[in-house]
Amino acid sequence: MGQPYNLRQGWQSENLARYLLSKIAFVSQPITISDDTGTDFFCTLFEKDEKTNLLLPKNSFAIQIKSNENNNEFNITDKESYIRKLEIPFFWGIIDKQNLNIKLYSGEYFESFIAHKGGIPKGKQLLIRLVAERDEKNPYETSDDKTNWYVKFPLIIEINANFDYFSSAKQIKPLSETCELMLKNIAARIKGINLFDTHNNMVRVYFGPYSERMFRENFYKSLTETFYNLARLHKKGEDVKKEYELYKNLFLGLFKLRINLPIYLISAFNESETTFSSNLFVKMK
Repeated sequence: MGQPYNLRQGWQSENLARYLLSKIAFVSQPITISDDTGTDFFCTLFEKDEKTNLLLPKNSFAIQIKSNENNNEFNITDKESYIRKLEIPFFWGIIDKQNLNIKLYSGEYFESFIAHKGGIPKGKQLLIRLVAERDEKNPYETSDDKTNWYVKFPLIIEINANFDYFSSAKQIKPLSETCELMLKNIAARIKGINLFDTHNNMVRVYFGPYSERMFRENFYKSLTETFYNLARLHKKGEDVKKEYELYKNLFLGLFKLRINLPIYLISAFNESETTFSSNLFVKMK
């Protein structure tokens, strides 16, 4: 029995991708029978420990491999839920079998799209658009007829067959930094914090129904952390009394409004009061 040509072409592309990715990462492949999971490989970047000469794991990501470089748009409508629930950085890889290289495009704007739109708008299609550079001002956009949404996937790195990790390890830094940023934003979305870091040291902010439910809880947790840290800095001899008084007055103002503040915040305030010797304690309800 013969083998379908297109299946063999796909098999060759995956094998080449596995070889090229193995130059920079530990590579594993999901076991599949007939279903397309949306991920061809799970990769973990490594770095060399000069003392032990061991390769140690660093950042992990999932990647989908395609071999048609002439096409820069791909429909992921049926994969949106999978990518959203994956909870690790997701990349798109384009294999060039003739030149023996792979280009990695990052899904770093996917989290922003989900936070803003909540998912694919009803009746719409979601596509990714591979682009040569980042576009922080317009990370996603709609088609002229409003039927499609496009999330931009910027190019991060190109790896060829001659790439040598030990002489070119610095070239991996942009990929590693992108993974770190994406992971931070994924964690933020999961926790309901709609503040997403960008590569230009700005913060992309989204507000809406989900943010309305979560912003108070997130603020209370941040204020709790603030009290504990200011108390610690005070013990170390830093002059943070005036800063503490600002947060203290904010807390007391919230308390006077009879807002149901969480126990962990009240506890943090009382402990910080002990440290600053103000002796103004709030009873837990």
